[in-house]
Amino acid sequence: MAILQGVLSTSNGADRYNGSKSAMEACGLKIVAAQPADWDRAKGQSITETILAGNPNLKGVYGSNDNLALGAVEAFKGGN
Repeated sequence: MAILQGVLSTSNGADRYNGSKSAMEACGLKIVAAQPADWDRAKGQSITETILAGNPNLKGVYGSNDNLALGAVEAFKGGN
């Protein structure tokens, strides 16, 4: 799993990251990357592409908001 973070200097950004990380670890999921993408869809896509290049067997990405999740989807689709 990977986590696309929002802005960690904001309380909602930090809370979403900490909560998702705790929940995934509690379920036994391995987090291979956690990167800030500043709530930006294009950054979410770019960062996910980089994470996928280093982790081709990645099973999932948690996007801390809709924009980040949509960017991750585009990366999994190959940018199409």
